[in-house]
Amino acid sequence: MVIWSSGHYSHSSISKLEDGSIQSSGSNACNVDVDDGSYDMNYWSNIIAPSFNEWVKKYMHSKIIFLDIDGVLNVHYPEHDDYGRLFHPQFVENLKRIIDETSAEIVISSSWKHSGLDNMKDMWIDRRLPGKVIDITPTLKRNKGDEYLTFSERKERGNEIQNWLDKNPTVSYVIIDDDNDMLEDQMEFFVQTSENFDHSDYEDAGYGLTTECTNDVIKILNI
Repeated sequence: MVIWSSGHYSHSSISKLEDGSIQSSGSNACNVDVDDGSYDMNYWSNIIAPSFNEWVKKYMHSKIIFLDIDGVLNVHYPEHDDYGRLFHPQFVENLKRIIDETSAEIVISSSWKHSGLDNMKDMWIDRRLPGKVIDITPTLKRNKGDEYLTFSERKERGNEIQNWLDKNPTVSYVIIDDDNDMLEDQMEFFVQTSENFDHSDYEDAGYGLTTECTNDVIKILNI
């Protein structure tokens, strides 16, 4: 993030802590010169930071998981309930670890969202799944000519996620999906849960929210 320092832009790191407060780092993050006077850490702590913290709490999401379901949680498990196939317990436990270590909230980007946000929230409660589902990504109309593009070229899911982000300012996010139809600038925040044959705990044909995928997700969210 970029903040003002000495009348110029200064690149400093600002991160949101679990309690909602802001932590800054960088050589100029807490020193602001105005004319002949200067402000030290007290200026940041007592004047700038409280206002900024309130703004972040009010207008920004802290950490968001854009969660696909098929190929992530729904992998090769035989039992069913009223919502459909039950999720693999191992991968649900890995999702719990992510929530425990990041306090992230969940936005459903999966095709399961077509049953509606209320249904997704009800399923999360009834199945006692970890985390809180706060929203689903929008379903966008295809552009003219999209029928001539391949699945990955359409970037359908990436565009839906970007549409949500454009309307919901977010400090940090991660995308967990078994498909890779994401936008180019989303790829550094993307963890793919397919073709992971080198992961010791994958299921079926390399699918699932494995331990290694889980580690990557936590790393992205906690930067």
